[in-house]
Parts: sequence; structure tokens; C-alpha cells
Amino acid sequence: MKFITLLLFTVLISFNSFADELSDADDAYKREDFPTAFKLYHKLADQGDVSGMFYVGYMFKKGMGVLQDYKQSVYWYNKAAERGLANAQTSLGFMYYSGEGVPESLVKAHMFMNIASVNEASSEYPYLGLIHSQEATRTKRDEIEKLMTSAQVTEAQKLASEWMKAHPY
Repeated sequence: MKFITLLLFTVLISFNSFADELSDADDAYKREDFPTAFKLYHKLADQGDVSGMFYVGYMFKKGMGVLQDYKQSVYWYNKAAERGLANAQTSLGFMYYSGEGVPESLVKAHMFMNIASVNEASSEYPYLGLIHSQEATRTKRDEIEKLMTSAQVTEAQKLASEWMKAHPY
């Protein structure tokens, strides 16, 4: 019984520590102290925090507190996407659509938008000015689909299905 109590106490302390560190990172971001925010988000990301992963990807994409690096942005967005974060999946879709850090691919853009559109009703990151709704993601996916052949759409749907099976969240 003492072991279970100690384990629960340790988990609660760890959760509070993550929450405090995320709050500190958010506060630095709001103050536009981007180097500090990046450092704090990166620490969280390295510890497995999905919000930290997303913010690190975003800050690499925009060059906020760090040199702009689309490849690093894709890397961190992908880590968050694999953990089920719809906003990261949507962001990957946009990066594949525009060819930022990855080869331009309508198939992969559609794939990630499709995954995000079924994953979560919405993901809000107000400090970044991002509110991606399920409806907006579906609308963008449908716009991309109009640029694709039926074979490309079929391939994108197949890849989305395979990706979701490989990454159950």
C-alpha cells in the first residue's frame, strides 16, 4: 500500500511539474521572450510532452527564438502527430502542401489533413493565433483533393488508414 501511495504521489508531482513548466513556457511566449520560450518548450518536448513538441515545431517553422528550420519543424510536428495531436497533423499537411522542409506532396498533404479531420474536434493554441477546427481541416483537405487525380486520392486514403493503424493514440 505504501508503494502505491508513493507511486501516486510521484506521478502527481511529475504532472504538476509539467504543468508548471508549460505555464512558464507559455508566459515567456506571451512576453515575446522567444529564446526562453523555445528553451522551455524544447525541454518539455524532450521529456515527451506533446504540447512542447508542437510548440518547438511551430517555433522552428517561424524562426522564433531559434533559426528557422523547416526540417526541424517537420521533425517535431511529426513527433506530436504520432502522439495524436490534430494540430500537428494539420500543420504537417500544410507543410507537405507547400513543400516546406519536405518534398511537396498533395498525397501526403491530403493524408495528414484526413487524419487530423477525424482525430479531434479542434486544437487550440491561442498564443500562436491558431485555432484549427475539424471543419476547417476538412475544408482544406477537400480543396487539396480537387487538385488530385482519383488515384492520388485513393493512395492518400490508403496511407492515412495505414498511418492511423501504426499510430493508435
